[in-house]
Amino acid sequence: MELCRQHASRFGCTVLEDYIYADQEISGSEERRGGYQRLLEAARARSFDAIIVEAQDRLWRNQAEMHAALQKLQFWRTRVFSVGTGTDLTDKAGRLLATVIGWKDEAYLEDLREKTRRGLGGQVRRGFSAGGRTYGYHTVPVVDESRIDAHGRPVVIGYQKVIVEEEAQIVRRIFGEFASGRSAKAIAHDLNHDHVPPPRSRPTQGWTWTAIVGNRHLGTGILNNPIYIGQVRWNRFRWEKNPETGKRVPRLRPRDDWVVKEQPELRIVPQELWDGVKARQAEDAKKAEGQSRRRRHGKYLFSDLLRCGVCGANYIVYNTAYYACSAHTNRGNSICANGKVVRRTRLEERLLAAIQEDLFTPEAIAYLCERVQRALDQLIRQSIESADKKGFERQLARALKEQEHIQEAIRQGLIGEITREMLEDVEGRIRELRARLEATSSPGEIVISNLREAIESKLKDLGRLLGRDLERARALLRDLLGTVVLQPTPEGVVAELRGNVEGLLQLEKALTGLNGSGGRI
Repeated sequence: MELCRQHASRFGCTVLEDYIYADQEISGSEERRGGYQRLLEAARARSFDAIIVEAQDRLWRNQAEMHAALQKLQFWRTRVFSVGTGTDLTDKAGRLLATVIGWKDEAYLEDLREKTRRGLGGQVRRGFSAGGRTYGYHTVPVVDESRIDAHGRPVVIGYQKVIVEEEAQIVRRIFGEFASGRSAKAIAHDLNHDHVPPPRSRPTQGWTWTAIVGNRHLGTGILNNPIYIGQVRWNRFRWEKNPETGKRVPRLRPRDDWVVKEQPELRIVPQELWDGVKARQAEDAKKAEGQSRRRRHGKYLFSDLLRCGVCGANYIVYNTAYYACSAHTNRGNSICANGKVVRRTRLEERLLAAIQEDLFTPEAIAYLCERVQRALDQLIRQSIESADKKGFERQLARALKEQEHIQEAIRQGLIGEITREMLEDVEGRIRELRARLEATSSPGEIVISNLREAIESKLKDLGRLLGRDLERARALLRDLLGTVVLQPTPEGVVAELRGNVEGLLQLEKALTGLNGSGGRI
């Protein structure tokens, strides 16, 4: 950051303290970074004229994202200066250089991944741990006494897994109970009842049945990990990032790529018990064959919208007919005591009726509009207080100077399509900057005019989409309601519907064009 400050004058820039962004310890290959996204939003709002960055890999290590972002920044007339190369990445030469450097950064990341994978594979073949914690074990350093490091201590050449007997007893308990016919969910409930610390999550969250059963094909979950019979398998799958969601998903590697190492000293589970679990899993899979599609719970109308009033966990569909607290269902009474369930069809009917007849009556809509109006007024005041008036004035001065130059060129006879486009463009910027300055000086008000119609339109769309397009209907409910809290009472479950003021505020901002970052009002 200090380096960018030192080089700001080199690019003719002044650093604005309100517009300094950072993403600590997050890779530049990750697009969904909070600081990076706020930077783009501020650039879209033209809160500044240029971005100074130490090197382009602080912003991007993905070529596709880099070119898409540069195209937007060019359109927003925001320049990007790289201290490392001394270039503007938005001009022709800078973009060419950025492409070459971007390719180098991508190649570097790929090469680093491959070298790391080879190094870890070598450690596994030598009997060392490749990292990560496995329930039932901890790691201890292995040193080479013949080699001394810079601090006079023996050099650590790797780490070996060692059995933790207290956890090993729990592993054998899980295998034994599952082999005897108990379900993974019942086992998880008992472990939580006995206050057994879970593998990774916070103790207050407890064990969940998915940590026990995992995925048979990927070898995840306690019941599928062959390390418990003394066989270490590494490099079974790789993680790939879904470009649409940003989430990582596992992909199974070819078996020839696996690294398998027999380490009998790590065995926790007797072979007979392991075989018994595998036999039961095969039997369960055979029973489920042909039925899995029918039994799989699809997304229902209020999925992801219902919250438990006791613990805050989601209410989920329980055996297709009921909604139930996920923490109570999956982790047991010791994690959440809310065992109240509600019939799915009845809940959906009552909530839909309440939306139409109680929550969004004309009086309620008027009240919501009033609350959104107050929130908008506050947002306007905050926007004005944080507006960079001097920045707008500097931009306006430059635009006026640019207008003079173009007009002088026209007076000299340089009249053509390009000069006409340039003049129209600069005049449009001047009008916009003057409007911003005027808004900064005298904010005025936004009067809600379209929100009532938008709510009524969404209600009509909801009625039309029910039973036809579940995803869109659920999205409309999220806009209108936000989350619905289900509170258990002696008489049953009570739903708290408050209306989603935040969602309606976002809707009104979209209708009015208010962006909350110093943009047009």
